[in-house]
Amino acid sequence: MTQTALRTFHLLVFLILLSLPLALVPVVRTMNPPVHSKELAARVLLALTLVAAVAAWPRRDRRPPDLAEAGLVAVFLAAVLSAALSGRFAYCLLETWHLWVLPLLALAIMRSGASPPFLDKCALVIVSAGIVAGLYGSSVYFGFDVLNPLFPFAVENVDARNYIHSFQGNPEYYGSYIAPVAVLALSRVFVPGLHGVRRAIWAVITVFLLFTLVLSGTRGALGGFALGAAILVVHGIGTLRGSARTAAAGAVGVLAVAAVGLFAILSFPNPLNVRDMRLARRFMELFDVRSDSVKERILFYSVASRMIAANPVFGSGPGTFRLEFYPEVERLVESDPGVGAARMAIHLRGRIARHAHNDYLETWSTMGTLGFGALLLVLATALVRYFRRLPMPASADAAIWGLRLNRTAFFAAGTALFLNAAFSFPLQIPDRATLAWGLLGLFFTADRLARKSVSPASGIESA
Repeated sequence: MTQTALRTFHLLVFLILLSLPLALVPVVRTMNPPVHSKELAARVLLALTLVAAVAAWPRRDRRPPDLAEAGLVAVFLAAVLSAALSGRFAYCLLETWHLWVLPLLALAIMRSGASPPFLDKCALVIVSAGIVAGLYGSSVYFGFDVLNPLFPFAVENVDARNYIHSFQGNPEYYGSYIAPVAVLALSRVFVPGLHGVRRAIWAVITVFLLFTLVLSGTRGALGGFALGAAILVVHGIGTLRGSARTAAAGAVGVLAVAAVGLFAILSFPNPLNVRDMRLARRFMELFDVRSDSVKERILFYSVASRMIAANPVFGSGPGTFRLEFYPEVERLVESDPGVGAARMAIHLRGRIARHAHNDYLETWSTMGTLGFGALLLVLATALVRYFRRLPMPASADAAIWGLRLNRTAFFAAGTALFLNAAFSFPLQIPDRATLAWGLLGLFFTADRLARKSVSPASGIESA
């Protein structure tokens, strides 16, 4: 029974990683159909997955708990405690319970006795979902919206990047999702022993995903991809020898040239820039305090900081940023003797900010210092684990090199996503939040297996 439950748990993990990014109920009318569709799918799939994890718990990896696992449990408990003390427990539970349990999903992955082949399959599933999302998004961008009868998206303005909404329904959402997926695809270029043709195919897939990421114009996601790719390249080149190393280095060079070329093409009027995107101008707006994006974020961050000051320990409750937003804006306007805050409030034109556009500020404001501290503990533990020296065994075969590559790949992909979280809110949206916590669980699992492989009697299973 428990062995069947364990297999069911692993299959459900694959299903979540594959289906959540693509989940979209056809012809549904809500305020935000893509997000609401993913929330519905996440609640069903996570409930089933947690039931399977509980049933498989007797088959768990029996070892003393470590700091990362303690941090994951602490994040969950902080969410529960914050909701219980907020005076809005029912609201918090109904709105965000599927986000509370994601650290437990990461914990279950770490304790499920996952093998290197399981890690390989998870990476393949994540990239496969990204390819489907990228194909749909790029087809809509170039005017071939074959799914329009099922998903009749209406583009609100002529901004070119809005056309690559894909199944996420928004270019920002799509960009922050596809960046870590592109990093994982790039990691496959460095797989030891891979045939040259397959290595070239993975390079083409990476260029395609990067192309769709650039089309989204998501600045934080592009920065996250750049950092994740740099981490991966530094490690990946060193794992290869001879012609494989030369081929991988060439693929990285092609990727770099393609990125620069795409940026240039999508920044100025030319026949290839079919929707007249202005990518360079979008990056220049980062330094323009008069731009809508900068003004809105100043207001969002000001509101979040006031919420932190009002409830520093336990926060206002998970999912309550949208409830506290306008009351805090009103108090901010009243306390500001000038006209700055009032002008920013008028600029909103009655729109509600559902999130702070900075996951760390939102976590601190809604889950308090306890929740924010627990999240930092998990991230700091991952950082320390990655940079802690990992000895190389005397005889390292392709399986061990592949395991170490997966360890770096999951860390690099997670870095891309968690860096983007400083400028957006991927931890608040089901598909990206599931990917974020899943990558953490997969990284910690790969790290433990890689350190175990140092032992001569490790018995690491080859893929």
